[in-house]
Amino acid sequence: KRDAMKLIFVEAILIFITGAIYFALGDAEQDQYDFLSELYDLTSGEMWTNNTNWLVRDNNTTLCDWYGITCSGKWVQEIDLSSNGLGGPLPDKWERIPYLDNLDISNNKVLGTLPESIGNLTINNFFISKNSMSGTIPSSIGNMKARLLYLDNNQFTGTLPNSIGNNPLMALTLDLNKFTGPVPESLGEIGSQLSVISASFNDFTGVLPSGVCQAGVCSFQYNMHLECPSQAQCGKCMLPLCNCGNTCSIDSDCDGGSCPGCSKGPWGYKTCGGV
Repeated sequence: KRDAMKLIFVEAILIFITGAIYFALGDAEQDQYDFLSELYDLTSGEMWTNNTNWLVRDNNTTLCDWYGITCSGKWVQEIDLSSNGLGGPLPDKWERIPYLDNLDISNNKVLGTLPESIGNLTINNFFISKNSMSGTIPSSIGNMKARLLYLDNNQFTGTLPNSIGNNPLMALTLDLNKFTGPVPESLGEIGSQLSVISASFNDFTGVLPSGVCQAGVCSFQYNMHLECPSQAQCGKCMLPLCNCGNTCSIDSDCDGGSCPGCSKGPWGYKTCGGV
């Protein structure tokens, strides 16, 4: 009798655990649906270029059948809504899509700030270029473990958080924003692992961390107040103040740089500073 009672108890525990898991998975699936539904509503989904199957959820259609959504099993793995007419702010609580690995909402009219909750993602590729996003970049961006991070062509302001360098970045684009203040030292610490870092047309100040110059491609054009740590190291970063040795035709080609004046250098052609 005692053994039978133990068996009944064990079976009851297993039923409870199975039920708990079932409801937890059900809640997680609902979270995904809620997040994507909010994304649709907030960014004027009815006006998108392509909104095929969005918000349809029946026996024949799941959110994995919605345009731009790629799933692994039941879990959203990729959102690609680039060049699709999105207009409006992004939803919050990004932890509701915990298995998202790729996001591309570039070339739309997404507005507002980048939510702090993006730090709850673990994501490889994060593309939000060519939108109208504003405000500062949240420090939580350093938790994303992103390899490709494209933030260019927006209206972001303020200083970049040092935490951005905590990501295992291979490419970082920041061009055509309104960033100010110093370039984070953390980006200098990972410079050698960067294939591309591009941050032209901002207003960074201070001295560019020399490690940044080790990136495969480095561009900081039109940051008029950003100083060059070393002409030899950082000439390729195209800093206005790092112009020594750049080829030129007339003196005005060298205006504003560390080496004013255009004259013939030791190799027989004209360079800024004649070096």
